[in-house]
Amino acid sequence: DELVKKRIVIAGLYEKACNGCNWLIPQGITKGAKHTYWTYAMRIDNSKTNITWDKFREVYTSHSGNSFYGAWRLSYLESALEGMEFPEHSIKYERGLCPVAESIQPQLVQLKTNYENLDYAKEQASVLNKTIRELSS
Repeated sequence: DELVKKRIVIAGLYEKACNGCNWLIPQGITKGAKHTYWTYAMRIDNSKTNITWDKFREVYTSHSGNSFYGAWRLSYLESALEGMEFPEHSIKYERGLCPVAESIQPQLVQLKTNYENLDYAKEQASVLNKTIRELSS
C-alpha cells in the first residue's frame, strides 16, 4: 500500500510538471476510480504538435531523464499473429483493423513511477518540465 501511495505522489509530480502543456494528454481516470499508476501515461497529441515519440525521448534523456516505456505493439500486428484470417468472423489480422488504436499506440509515453527515492522522482519531474519547455519553444 505504501508503494501505491508513493506512485500516486510521483504521478502528481508529473502532472504538475505537465501543467499548461496542450500537446501532452494524460491518461484519463474514471470518476470515482483510484489509479495506482503502474506508470504515468501520456499521449503526444499529433493534432497540436509535430513532436514525435523519438524526439520526445531524445530531449527527455538529454536532460538526464530515465528511459521510459512506449506502448506495446498491438497484439494482432505481432509477427506471430499478423496476417491470420478468421473467415467465420470476417476478420484478418492486418493494419487498419483498429485504426484508432494504431494511431494512438506510437504516441504513448509511459513514465516510471516506481522510484525508491522521492527526491530522484522530483528530479525526473523537473526533467519532464524542461523537456516540455524546450520542445514547446
